[in-house]
Amino acid sequence: KGIVYSRKAVALLNAIDIPAKKADLLFKLSKRYLWHYQDTKMASSLDSSELFSLQQLAIAKSINRNSSIAAAFNNLQGIAYEKPDFRKALRFLDSSFAYSDISNPATLATNYYDKADILIEMKNYQEAERMADSALAIYQRLQSVAYIGETYELLSRIALSKGDFKKAFEKRELSRAITDSIKNLEKVSLV
Repeated sequence: KGIVYSRKAVALLNAIDIPAKKADLLFKLSKRYLWHYQDTKMASSLDSSELFSLQQLAIAKSINRNSSIAAAFNNLQGIAYEKPDFRKALRFLDSSFAYSDISNPATLATNYYDKADILIEMKNYQEAERMADSALAIYQRLQSVAYIGETYELLSRIALSKGDFKKAFEKRELSRAITDSIKNLEKVSLV
């Protein structure tokens, strides 16, 4: 249903006069269409995501809103990743890093995680592991349990790609333990 409401929101874009609010809506639309593409593989959704990201980027640059510029570049790297144009994805991600607020560790952690994911595809496992370790350190400092679990899974993929099966298993087990704990907490909260 998200894509249905997104289509309705597109019709409202021209009515938004405040550039920052318009950039925020464009970001949300771009994300929604990217997720829709990931679920359906409909090329038109990926094209829409790219269009909205480029519009967001233009507005964000015109008002010098670095957080929005960083978000647009991060979305563009996700689109490039799906194409798959990993070199372009890395360039967009490096641009996202350049505009990211270093006082916002969650954004930095996401960028490190995404960079590790791209580097795995490029078979640069050593650098991928370094990026994943950086993401993990930030998520641990923030106590972002779900993201810690996802990052252990990412580290497991890296270790598996490197042929380090013992480490891959250890990281997978850490990820699984966190995921199981979250599921158990959700069950308890429903009771």
